Amino acid sequence: MTKVDNIIENNIVTLDGGLGSELEKKHVEVNNNLWSASALIQNPGIVRDIHKSYFNAGAQLAITDTYQVHIPSPNGDQLRGYELIDLAVDLAKEALIDSNQKHESGLIAGSVGPYGAYLSNGAEYTGTTSFLSQNIKIFIGSVLVV
Repeated sequence: MTKVDNIIENNIVTLDGGLGSELEKKHVEVNNNLWSASALIQNPGIVRDIHKSYFNAGAQLAITDTYQVHIPSPNGDQLRGYELIDLAVDLAKEALIDSNQKHESGLIAGSVGPYGAYLSNGAEYTGTTSFLSQNIKIFIGSVLVV
C-alpha cells in the first residue's frame, strides 16, 4: 500500500491552507509576477515555516509554492524556474521532517499554474490569451518535463 493509499483510506485528506495569505500576513511582498513564489527568493525560510505550521496543525498534504513558477519563465529563463521548483519541494520536505507529524504519513504535491498564469498578465482570470501554438507547445512541454 502506498502513502497515498494509506492517507485516503478513510476518504478524507487534510490539505494545507492558503500560502499567499499567510505570506502577506508576514509582510512578504507578493504583488509581482511571481506572486507567492517570490517568497522563494525573498525569504524561503518563511515558506518552510508556513508549511511546517500547516503540518503541525494536522495537514496531511502540503502544496508547493510553485503555481506561478514556469519553465521557461516569460523572460525566457529556464534554469531559474527549475531552481525555484527544486527549492519549493525541498522546503516542503524539510517542513514535513521538522514537523510533529510522522514523516512517512505526509505528502507533498506540486502546484502547476495554467497557461494564463504563465503569461503573468491576469489572463487566467479574464480568459484573454493569445494562443500562439509555439508558446502553448513550450508551456505544455515544460510542464510535462517537470
